[in-house]
Amino acid sequence: MLTHTFVKAIVLSSAMLLSTVGASTAATAVEDCPTRVQELKAALANSVVADRSERAIAKQYLAIGSSLHEQGKHTQAHQYLDFAVGKVAR
Repeated sequence: MLTHTFVKAIVLSSAMLLSTVGASTAATAVEDCPTRVQELKAALANSVVADRSERAIAKQYLAIGSSLHEQGKHTQAHQYLDFAVGKVAR
């Protein structure tokens, strides 16, 4: 239970720190996408999300966010990555 709470705290604090990117420049958003993707992958790997459907949804949104980043659609990518963070943090 303590590990679950700790993982939630890490993911939420990461999400709060990364949410400030929306107010930053476009160049920073471009650079930040790969970092967020890697952090989300690590969070999913270490997550103790009990519900498989929540985990599956988070993985789907992570994949969509990664794809949008590769297409240069960084604002949309961040929206999907934010949603994935929310799913992992539950």
